Amino acid sequence: MDTEVPGVTVDHIEEVRVGVVIKPQSTIVDLWEQCVRAYSIRRFLATKMWVRGQVGYVWATYEGLDREIATVRHLLSFMGVGQGTRVAVISENRYEWMVVHFAVLQLGAHFVGVPTNVTPEEAKAIVRSTRCRVLFVESETSYAAVREWIGTVGDLQHAMCFEDKEGEASYAGAVALAEASMHERAPVCKTIAPDDTALIMFTAGTTGAPKGVMLSHKTVVANISSVYATLGESITHEDLFLSLCPWTVAGALTVEVYQVMLKGCAMCLPPEMIEGFQDLPTVRPSVVVSVALPFQRAYNNIVHEIMNRKMTKTLTRATIGSITESRVLMKKPPVITRVAGNVLLGGFKSQFGPDLRMAIIVGQQLTKDQGELFADLDVFVVNTYGCMEAGGILATDLDVPTRLKALPGVELRVVNDKNEVVVPGDIGEILVEAPHAMQGYFNLHINEDEAKNSLVAYGSRTFVRTGDFGSLTGQWVNVRGHKDVLITLTDGKVIDPLEVETLLCKSPFIKQVFIFGDRRPYVVALVVPQPVAISNHLRKIERRDGVPIVNEREKADCVRAELRRIAQKLPPRSHVRRFAFVDELTQANGFVTNKWGFARQKIEAHYVHYLNQLYDDSPKFFGHAVDDYDDLF
Repeated sequence: MDTEVPGVTVDHIEEVRVGVVIKPQSTIVDLWEQCVRAYSIRRFLATKMWVRGQVGYVWATYEGLDREIATVRHLLSFMGVGQGTRVAVISENRYEWMVVHFAVLQLGAHFVGVPTNVTPEEAKAIVRSTRCRVLFVESETSYAAVREWIGTVGDLQHAMCFEDKEGEASYAGAVALAEASMHERAPVCKTIAPDDTALIMFTAGTTGAPKGVMLSHKTVVANISSVYATLGESITHEDLFLSLCPWTVAGALTVEVYQVMLKGCAMCLPPEMIEGFQDLPTVRPSVVVSVALPFQRAYNNIVHEIMNRKMTKTLTRATIGSITESRVLMKKPPVITRVAGNVLLGGFKSQFGPDLRMAIIVGQQLTKDQGELFADLDVFVVNTYGCMEAGGILATDLDVPTRLKALPGVELRVVNDKNEVVVPGDIGEILVEAPHAMQGYFNLHINEDEAKNSLVAYGSRTFVRTGDFGSLTGQWVNVRGHKDVLITLTDGKVIDPLEVETLLCKSPFIKQVFIFGDRRPYVVALVVPQPVAISNHLRKIERRDGVPIVNEREKADCVRAELRRIAQKLPPRSHVRRFAFVDELTQANGFVTNKWGFARQKIEAHYVHYLNQLYDDSPKFFGHAVDDYDDLF
């Protein structure tokens, strides 16, 4: 017999029961179909565009997106895409990227995700080796570079451009034509198995040429489930996400896109990262998924502004200290502290918008002092650790700030050079067990021995090498860095260059710094200075007037003094002995990856002459010394 609950209708009870169920045998296609049924009329994706003479975000619902996915699925099927074939996308985060992603998976095909920082030669090699049948690119410039590949490179038969509206390769035109001529939609493939390959994601190329990682539906769904078990309670269906992390970065899909799906949330897609960060006050997101760079820059700007305040610098620092103390002791700040915080820190809070409460950092992590400052501004930072070989995120510091803890269901081990498990707390290479593990590397830019050694068997259990060094105590992980990034000096001492670079970039006089020294006697650096900050500093201490122009000697003196000051916080092995000035390292010149880290091998190859001269033992060399003045200008 049905029982009635006073004040609650049966329709309401049925609505509450609607949701998504993650099963071990689920596929990504299954999860999407459940989300469309559960949240059909909810807003899902917003894209920034011109509408009626104004710039704004235009929304698409789950149901509306599913209709376009069905149209693109029909279009791809007409192009010959079917189960086991491959479709590649080279683009930033876009509405169209998401549509193609699900349409390809629904056909049982393999989605090939390529980071946008690849060179044309690397992209051509990827298209040839993966034997993609269709290639999607973002800009018309990119299409002009790839149109000649059709019919000549691998199995490529079609290339389309997202930004082209009326040309021969127009994505919008093709979709409109397919929708008008479609009498019966191409069916969703019914024979997709959990162990089938879903994604072939190429790495950003931090330590060399991009490598393809093959991920099954089972691997991706397992990571989605583990992330949901950790972050699910921190996310509600009313949250609005802002995407500031490329989806080709390890973990971005599973910690952002799929979590938004499962909760029925909404997500905004800005045209690019810097513009998206500037849109925080207008978009008013509650959760941001981002790489570390925009928050590192925001931290540096906040600290610089506080330190340059004349009348209120001491009071501002005292206010921040009081807020930090109250937060650590889990007490409500005193009234005077709250008032002072609103007055002195209100401008900093406003740049993040009134609703932002959580920032999930993918890739390089924020430091403890950076996280604490944002916490004082009511923005809770969640650092993550993941790798492409594991299909996504492996650990977060949600429980204890700056202390990573493995996700539920993730089995990690740390081994030495002989593949022997080390005692808790000792450093070695981190391994991860299936199903949180790739199927294998794609046969591009990887030799047979490397592919074979990527898997480690312990009886019936199989682990995959992450390439990262660290230690493990229980479920707590301490990641030291990637084995191909860590610097080993000639005396055997090991240095994490990312740690040194992050610390040096906190200086207002240094915009970028690249650390080098593997198998060398000491560490050197390539520095991109901040001429305007140096000029302002010199005018302040020397009472200069006029245009902000500084010469090489003045820049070198300021950077030299900063390196000496910061060296006091570092062990002697991490001290920079010599440095040289270089032009800014950007994605345009190929020295920065899509996750805004350095493409280290490309930088070393390009500036090999500079780096070799920095180790010249003669009295004069190319660059500047930190400990003496034997400089050559």
